[in-house]
Amino acid sequence: MINVGIISYAHPHALRYGTTFASNSKAKLYAISGDGANRDVAKSEAEKLKAKFYQNYEALLKDKKVDAVYIAIETYRHKEVAIRAAEEGKHILLEKPIALTLEDADEI
Repeated sequence: MINVGIISYAHPHALRYGTTFASNSKAKLYAISGDGANRDVAKSEAEKLKAKFYQNYEALLKDKKVDAVYIAIETYRHKEVAIRAAEEGKHILLEKPIALTLEDADEI
């Protein structure tokens, strides 16, 4: 079983991913962070889907039980968050566009 964390609900389609992970037999929606826009939605979804809620993505990334993250934070923050997730050894699902510039995408 893979424990998945969702970083932010800034983009509305993260709602679909939360439900998908929560109902998957090979993955468990383990945690959600409230970074970025729609913090209240993220907290509400965490309660509804019985996932742990973190105020910020740094705390979620430090949780050793999280194996992989879906990053749905605002695009201008993709580079920052994806690099931190990699530094913490997490598997990463990063929505498109991967970054705002080719240089940032190359860094990721």
